Amino acid sequence: MHNIGITVQSHLHRTIDDLPRLLALPGKIRLVKGAFKEAPEVALPRSAELRERYLSLAEQIVRAGHPLSIATHDDQIVKAVLERGYLGDAYVELEMLFGVREEAARALLEGGIPIRLYVTYGTEWYLYLCHRLAEHPPNLYRALADMLEPGRAGVEMYG
Repeated sequence: MHNIGITVQSHLHRTIDDLPRLLALPGKIRLVKGAFKEAPEVALPRSAELRERYLSLAEQIVRAGHPLSIATHDDQIVKAVLERGYLGDAYVELEMLFGVREEAARALLEGGIPIRLYVTYGTEWYLYLCHRLAEHPPNLYRALADMLEPGRAGVEMYG
């Protein structure tokens, strides 16, 4: 069961109560902000408060020595986890979506920070893609350019 993990959404209010129980279980915790808009009684909207909650949850997981995947493209969160030294622990990794914010992924790799890349799949992949495009509009231009010139969308940039 150590090769099975769980993804938790920091924007959900329930995650604060769920985390202590999850820390008692084996397997990696993949921490994300949360991709979908929920009612205010269920979740926080995108905000500085959400970033602080994300970092607070990450800190709890790191302090517990539990395997953690920090899954984000948020520059402020990445900067904070680097400053706090979380990525120096063998059980903590940074995860980014393949093809999104490639310049940021490259800079981190060149700085010696290992990154796990993930690819979306399944029945809801299109909705997820649309959310990522809306979250960072330059991704749309990149996608269009890659469609018009397919040879430019190589994987070599990730080393």
